[in-house]
Amino acid sequence: MESYIPDVVISTGAAEESTFIGRVFANIFFLTYHTVKTWIMHPQLVAMAGKYLGMTEIPPMQEMEANISLILMNSHFTEEYPRSFPPLVVSVAGMHIKNQSKALPKVSYCMLVSV
Repeated sequence: MESYIPDVVISTGAAEESTFIGRVFANIFFLTYHTVKTWIMHPQLVAMAGKYLGMTEIPPMQEMEANISLILMNSHFTEEYPRSFPPLVVSVAGMHIKNQSKALPKVSYCMLVSV
């Protein structure tokens, strides 16, 4: 873990500072997250893949994480801490928005017009 790049998950000011305390906090968070991910999240993901996807032989999660070739990140650069991302990370902000929208209810429209 590089100490000069703030963690994507941590959003507190202490971890984003490059002070000794900020780095200690970031390392403690990283070790805690890695432990939880390895011992709690991965077994649950394997169980869900077997249950919902019908997969009987699933490679280890560490192996699948090592073979990631594309990450779609639902965020916009104007809302994030300024940092560079590797080429495999693509920001797709607004991907969940539908092209066709329904008309506003009459009450909402009247509230907007009256303002």
